[in-house]
Amino acid sequence: GAIQNEHTMVHVTEEQQRIAEDGDLDPLLRLLKHPHDAVREKAAYAINSLQVDDGEVMIRNPTGVISLTQLALDEDPEVSAKAVWSLAILTSTEENQEEVIRHLGWGNLLQLVRESAVEVQCGAVTLVGNLAVTPTLKRKLLDIGGHQTLSKLMGSTRDIIVKRAVIAAFSNIIDSDNSIDIVDDELLAQLLGLLQSADDDRVLSGVVYTLSQIANAEDESMNEAIARRGLKRLIRLLDSHDSVIAKAAAMTINGLTTGEAHETQKRVMLEGGADGLFDLLEESQDDNEMVLAIVMTINNLSQNDVLVSGLKSRGVVDLLTETFKNSKDSNVKNECAEALKSIVPDRVQHLQGWSKGRRAQRSETLSLRDGIKDNVRKIIQVLISDLNNQDRLRNSGVIPHLLTLLVDENRDAELKGLALDAITMMCINNSSSQAAVTDGDDPTGLDLVIKLIIDPEVSPFVQTRAVRTLGALCWNNKMVQNLILEKDNIVPFLVSLIDTYDDALKRIALTTVAAAVDDNAPSQRVVQKCGGDHKLVNNLKREQEPDLMVAAASAALCALVKGNVPAQETCAKAVPSLVFLLERSVKQKSGSFVQEHLASALLELSRNNKSASAMLHRLHAVHTLVTVLQAPESSGTLLYSAVAIVWELSKNDKKRMDLVQNKDLAASLQELSSSPDPLTRDAANKLLQRLAP
Repeated sequence: GAIQNEHTMVHVTEEQQRIAEDGDLDPLLRLLKHPHDAVREKAAYAINSLQVDDGEVMIRNPTGVISLTQLALDEDPEVSAKAVWSLAILTSTEENQEEVIRHLGWGNLLQLVRESAVEVQCGAVTLVGNLAVTPTLKRKLLDIGGHQTLSKLMGSTRDIIVKRAVIAAFSNIIDSDNSIDIVDDELLAQLLGLLQSADDDRVLSGVVYTLSQIANAEDESMNEAIARRGLKRLIRLLDSHDSVIAKAAAMTINGLTTGEAHETQKRVMLEGGADGLFDLLEESQDDNEMVLAIVMTINNLSQNDVLVSGLKSRGVVDLLTETFKNSKDSNVKNECAEALKSIVPDRVQHLQGWSKGRRAQRSETLSLRDGIKDNVRKIIQVLISDLNNQDRLRNSGVIPHLLTLLVDENRDAELKGLALDAITMMCINNSSSQAAVTDGDDPTGLDLVIKLIIDPEVSPFVQTRAVRTLGALCWNNKMVQNLILEKDNIVPFLVSLIDTYDDALKRIALTTVAAAVDDNAPSQRVVQKCGGDHKLVNNLKREQEPDLMVAAASAALCALVKGNVPAQETCAKAVPSLVFLLERSVKQKSGSFVQEHLASALLELSRNNKSASAMLHRLHAVHTLVTVLQAPESSGTLLYSAVAIVWELSKNDKKRMDLVQNKDLAASLQELSSSPDPLTRDAANKLLQRLAP
């Protein structure tokens, strides 16, 4: 919710909103003035925790800002660091910047940058960088020599975190349109030195980006200095594994080769820069900013008559032509056309005619694509209304048509996602549909789905759906389980997704891992070899995960430990979490779906692992299981698992007497002995006989 008055704006949870409405925020702010430093530190930490949610500022209060600015100057570095970071977070939006610097003061801020402890310096420099985004504040910072303070710190600090913050601040301060006058020989030398020596990607990306701003200001003497000391390194960075660094390098080379920079243009060719640019252009067609920087550089080179033949011999004509055809950006098209005009003048007229026809063709294609989307949506609706329509749709030949929508040539993410959703629904527990996807000539449908999972260029929207489709293909299908073991390390890749920050992708990856390893020893061994058992245990130990995530992790763990003794030893460590989550789920009435998966995992562990059984005894898990048996909403599957776990525990003669004396357990089993579900009924009767006095 949001609370607003003339002093405060707070975006909070319902509980936080209730506290704020009761007036409890003011006492917290007053604690910032407490005489004890530990209290002040904790108060600053509490406010810091309230300030940001996914990048959105959550509290803005003038009284709080005044207190935090005073606290930033505290003699205790831990207290000061917390307060400075709180202010840095507040200034991440422009609306708070004037207020913060008015109360803190430029002199105090720069003093924190100069003389404070490392943890304070980092927050203070970040605060400076945030303020520099606003032009009026940037000018004030420059007028008082703030850039010189940062330059000295960049040269003296050995702390990589502080160095990252300084570089990030300079990337906000220096831009090609203004502020270039602050770049003196000393600062430029530091940047070029870091360009050669930095082994930290974040420092390097900030340095190259800042150099691109300097280069595109087109100051001849500075560009000559950058080219003389840094051109070779910039050309090598075109091949960087980090696309941000590669893009910044391309932007810098573009600035260096603009205008009459003939010597630099020649050096780019001699040092292999043209080849690096061409390779990067082929790999980066989906990144419009990267494409524009590269084609502008090629255009710069093409204006130098001496270089034209070298460009032609490297295949630049076809590359520019293809880029012109593929791009939707008028600036990219203009740069391509201008370069081609210099290299092959007759090609431009052909391209102009092609472009007119292409626009008409694109309009027709978009209309056709919308029609295909509507048809795929209809298929999904038919399956949602009745999953028994799977066979009828498969026999009509719809699966091959859906698979054609997964190829690289289709760049429409929404259409790919719809096609994957339809294929998933077609393949749920349907071996004939699964075979229709996995059989056939290379590449098979399975190959296409796997490529969409592992290709780093694929959008998260499509990747998530492709992972779900793979799970549907593996479910109850040993042949597909075995096939994917042979495909490009896809199983380890799925395991790596268990640690992703994307909750939707993580949950579906867990479900797909469960489908891939269920009753399949080779797949289980692969998952365990790449640490999947430890990842599952750690996921379940994060006990605040949503119910669906808990269910998916429990299902994956259950499938992994089934008949897998080595995995059982590791996964037994998850027993306390599984018991806690089951008990909480029953109390909160989360539903049988989550509880079934938790109980199934506990059952598999209790069947085959003595340490898991011993842990269940120590945790008094029988109390939780009796609660499950007594809950009226418990499903037949859940009841059977609970009874079966107690059966496994009763195999220990020493512990069986405790079970015999448990009257609540006896009453629950007696009631279940007449259950309409035959499995539950038989299991309850069998257990009653074992526990008979």
